[in-house]
Amino acid sequence: MEFGVVRVVSRDAQGLVIDGRCYQSELRVGGIFTLLYEVPLVDDGDTLRSEGRVNHQDVTLRVDRIEAYRREIEFINRGMTARLTLSGSGCDLVREGLVLGDG
Repeated sequence: MEFGVVRVVSRDAQGLVIDGRCYQSELRVGGIFTLLYEVPLVDDGDTLRSEGRVNHQDVTLRVDRIEAYRREIEFINRGMTARLTLSGSGCDLVREGLVLGDG
């Protein structure tokens, strides 16, 4: 499970709300992100390619809510955009452009 953070909507003592895109597999309410990292891209002229994950940080962030298409839903699939509400340790580390993953 991977989710790319496009925007941090809000952050407070209750948790974190972010907008972004599901990069891999299915993402469900109750899912736990355990890693936060960067995925730098290199421009080869015709294409962008990933150099892999860098700057890993351990987090424990639970998906409490998923909102997509102006509705609360239970899961999203790869390629879908959504707003996630997260809680747990590491909320303060999340910023735009980073990726949340589960290993």
